[in-house]
Amino acid sequence: MRKKNKKNPKEHQLSLKDLIDVQEWQGIQDNFSIVTEVSLRTLDTEGNCLTSCSKEPRLCAELIKDSVHKEKICGPCLPTFLGGKGVVDKNLSFACHAGLCNFITPLRANKSKILGYIALGPVILVKRNLKSNIVKQQRNLNLPWKISGMQFWK
Repeated sequence: MRKKNKKNPKEHQLSLKDLIDVQEWQGIQDNFSIVTEVSLRTLDTEGNCLTSCSKEPRLCAELIKDSVHKEKICGPCLPTFLGGKGVVDKNLSFACHAGLCNFITPLRANKSKILGYIALGPVILVKRNLKSNIVKQQRNLNLPWKISGMQFWK
């Protein structure tokens, strides 16, 4: 680790990219995602993706892939402190714009230095949402009843 440069107050800020090979990390993340069957992303401290999404959620990858609503629904899938709309609770979970449960955990160098984050989800932990709640959410998001040849409930 570099020592502080007294002449240059902007000392080198250690980042996650300084510690890992992002391509190798992508492979580890992809394999972990396959085994656990959850979607994973590694983000920097500003909320920018360092890796591509492993096991992209079916909602984004298939159901609304070609929809004009994709950016509205999947684009801001981050907590508020990283520029999204999800409010993180005490369990480090947040709901994306579509109402699905996600988790985020910091990647730390020490107790005070956060280098990045791993975002996990969406996941279903306890029970599935009632069909009536899904239909209500679908209407709130102005999603059509048919997307890419798949029909939803009426």
